[in-house]
Amino acid sequence: MNKLSVAIWFFLPLLTYAQSRTYNELNLSFFALIVSDMEVSSNWYVNTFDFEIINQVESEEKGFKISNLRQGENYLELIELNNAIIPEKALAGYNDKSRIQGIFKIGFFIPDFEEAIRRLEGLDVVFNGNVLLDKITNRKMVTIQDPDGNRVQLFSRE
Repeated sequence: MNKLSVAIWFFLPLLTYAQSRTYNELNLSFFALIVSDMEVSSNWYVNTFDFEIINQVESEEKGFKISNLRQGENYLELIELNNAIIPEKALAGYNDKSRIQGIFKIGFFIPDFEEAIRRLEGLDVVFNGNVLLDKITNRKMVTIQDPDGNRVQLFSRE
């Protein structure tokens, strides 16, 4: 057997393995949001979802504040920018039904959905509608808003 054949037989299983890998186990574990008030938003995510603040960075000369938060395996970066564009001021005719291309909402699976809803109601969280049953996943779901109006969708685990 020549050297090329030996090399092919040696590397072929490795190439096949690399090609057969899929990303079906991906879990969203990081997201970043631009917010209008760092203190308000940081406190909201800490109080609403038990995130903990890992660190905070501020640069007055560059006009930003960053707060990194963690809850379990989820990491959230909150960014306050002095020069952030506010859609209501920048877009003529913008209203609460307007949609801007990009990320529309974030979501979490909640272990005890009913208890979470009671807790959120006690925190005076803004709900976008009622709890619904998602016909695709057969899970209960509801959407709430953070202080900047970002949508956060919650799903039951069962």
